[in-house]
Amino acid sequence: LKSINEYGCFRESSQQVLVYPEVEAGFNADNEQMMGCNPLDLEFINNSLRAHQYYWDFGDGNTSTIKQPANKFFTPGTQESIYDIKLSAQSVYGCRDSIIRQAKVFPVPMADFFVSPHTQVFPSKSIRMENLSAPGNWTFYWDMGDGTTLTTDNWNTMEHEFVWPSGDYSTRYYTISLKTANDFCHDSISQNIVVKAPMPMVGFEPAAQGCPPLEIQFRNDSQYGKEFYWDFDDGEFSQQQNPVHTFHEPGEYMIKLLVSGEGGIDSAYQTVTVFEPPKADFRVTPPVVQLPYESVQMVNLSSLAAYYEWHMGDGTIYYDFEPNHKYDQPGNYEIRLNIATNTFPQCFDQIVKANAVIAEQGCQVIFPDAFTPNTSGPSDGRYVTNDPANHVFYPIHTGVQKYQLEIFNRWGEFLFRSTDIDIGWDGYYRGKLSPMDVYVWKLKATCHSGKEIESAGDVTLYR
Repeated sequence: LKSINEYGCFRESSQQVLVYPEVEAGFNADNEQMMGCNPLDLEFINNSLRAHQYYWDFGDGNTSTIKQPANKFFTPGTQESIYDIKLSAQSVYGCRDSIIRQAKVFPVPMADFFVSPHTQVFPSKSIRMENLSAPGNWTFYWDMGDGTTLTTDNWNTMEHEFVWPSGDYSTRYYTISLKTANDFCHDSISQNIVVKAPMPMVGFEPAAQGCPPLEIQFRNDSQYGKEFYWDFDDGEFSQQQNPVHTFHEPGEYMIKLLVSGEGGIDSAYQTVTVFEPPKADFRVTPPVVQLPYESVQMVNLSSLAAYYEWHMGDGTIYYDFEPNHKYDQPGNYEIRLNIATNTFPQCFDQIVKANAVIAEQGCQVIFPDAFTPNTSGPSDGRYVTNDPANHVFYPIHTGVQKYQLEIFNRWGEFLFRSTDIDIGWDGYYRGKLSPMDVYVWKLKATCHSGKEIESAGDVTLYR
C-alpha cells in the first residue's frame, strides 16, 4: 500500500494474505431419492471436497461426526414425516461449508381383515369380510382366490359368493388376500377358505308301469354326484348317468340308484311294475269259403284283452270280439288281430296269420225254363235280378268272366246272341214278338278260375 500527500511525500507498507482451499459440503444416500417406508434406513455417501471434519444433524435428534454414517428414520403416525438432514464440513484450515437435504418417511399400512366362515359345505359358498386394517389414506386390493378382484378405498364390510365351476362338486380351497397400499408402501395378509364337497342328493324318475317289453328312459335328477350305479333288480346293471333299460318279464322291480361324490354316498329307490301282457290268438271257420254266398266267422282265442282290431286283408276293419265277414273277391287273405288292454295302451299283442282264409269264386250259370216277354215292344235286354215280371230270359250266375248266349228256334234258326251277361233275350226277333213256343239256348262261358263251360237247354216262351 503506497500513500502520497499533497506535497509529494509518501510511505509504503505491505502485508501477506494467505488464502486456504474452499470447502464444499455435499452428500447423497444409497437411496438416491432419500424417501421410503417406515422405518427408512439410509446409508449416507459423503461427497464433500477438501474437508476432514464432519458434523451430521439428522433432524430427528440424532447426530454423527463420522464421514459416512447411517441412520434409521421413523414416522410416528399415519402421515409422512420429513427430516432436514444437515452436513457441516470443515477443513484443517478451519474453512466450513454445510448442506441440507430432506428425507421423507412414509407410514406403513397394517393390513388385516376378519372373514367368516372359514369352512362351509356347498351349496353354501358365501363369506363375509370385515376390513380391520390400520387407519390411513390407503387403497385396498382384494383377491378372492377365484379370479375375482376388487379395489376399494374404504373399510366397509363386504360379502362375496365364490365362483364355482359348473358340474364340479369337489372340495375347493380359496386363498383370500388383502393388500393395503399407498403410493410408496404396502402390506398384505391372506386367509384360507374351504368349501367342502356336498353330500349327493339322489333322485330319479320315473316310477313306471306297463307291459313287456317295457322300455324306460330313466332321468337322473341327482345332484352333486360323480359316479352312478343302477341296479334294475332283474340282473342288469348300468353306470350311465341316464340309462335306457327294457324289462322283458312281468313282475315288480325295485330300482336302486346309488350316487357317489367327494362328499359321500347316497341312494334312492323307485318301483317299476311290469304287467302280464295280453295274448292274441284266433281261428277262422271255415278256412275256405265259396263266393259270393259263404262268410267266415272269427273265433277269438285271445286272453287278458279288452280291445280288438281285426284287419281282414281286404281293407275291412272290425272292432267286434268275434266278427263275421263276407269277402267280395276271390283270393288268399291274411288276417291280423291287434289286441290291447284298456288301462295301459302299451299293453298290446298282435298276431298275423297268412292265408287264413281262402275265398274261392264259385262258377255257376243256371237258366230258367220259361219266361213271359213284355208285349209292349222290344227292349235292350237289360234285366233286374229277381224281377217278378220275368220279361227277360237271363241266367243266375256266379264266377263268370266271359260269356256268350245264343237263342235258336226249334228248326235251328238263329234268333239272338249276347256276350254281356247283364243282357238277356227279351223274346223279340227283328222287332217282332216271337210266337209262344219252345226255344233252344246255347251257352259258352269262362270262369274266373279259367274253367270253361258249354251247355245247352230249352226255354218256353209264354204270351
